[in-house]
Amino acid sequence: MSMLTSGDAEGLPVAFVGFQQNLSSIVEGLESQEEEKKMWAIQKLRILFNDDATFLVHALESGIVVPLLDEILRGEDSFALKLEAANAVMDSIPDMMKLDDLVIDSKLVELLLKLLHFPAENVCEQAMEKLRIVALSPVGRGYVLTCMALDNLLHILTYCNILLLRKATQTISVLSRGTPKVPSVKVKPAIQALCLLVTSNDDREVLRNACWALYYLSGGIDEL
Repeated sequence: MSMLTSGDAEGLPVAFVGFQQNLSSIVEGLESQEEEKKMWAIQKLRILFNDDATFLVHALESGIVVPLLDEILRGEDSFALKLEAANAVMDSIPDMMKLDDLVIDSKLVELLLKLLHFPAENVCEQAMEKLRIVALSPVGRGYVLTCMALDNLLHILTYCNILLLRKATQTISVLSRGTPKVPSVKVKPAIQALCLLVTSNDDREVLRNACWALYYLSGGIDEL
């Protein structure tokens, strides 16, 4: 699918033309029925996401790329392709850039929540890390909470994998502190799940994260 013709390109800044041409070739690859072309497109997308902040912003603003990645993750493509698409989602949320509104508008939070259930545990870990990054701002945190993130994270507390438990309790701790407050309907289940965890786990990092989360969640609560 061509997004920019040679005629359209006349008079436009070189950087913008280059962006459109890159995006057009990537979209064409993502929409292809051939796995090799899809893989090439995702890998090129990841390179540009990591190397070109301007491309990252424009690609998200286009509203095209994220739905196509979601389609691959939900489709019948190979595990290798899904894994590459999952990593592209992670790359679309940089650690040091404030893109709260863009991340929210692009539905990337919803994709991260889906990736909490991805069969590769390292993807689940990365998804929690990215959720924490989004939740560092009040706007991002509020939106993550409205997307039922806490419910998904509490489910992970039933797992035996220590690395996942560390990431999950750390993320719950971040979601539990500050404003907006955790919805009251979510507080009691979260406290119950965390209390059960601290009585059944002896990992120091898990216990520290869980205790901080309990401290934040129980602040100002007279009755549970």
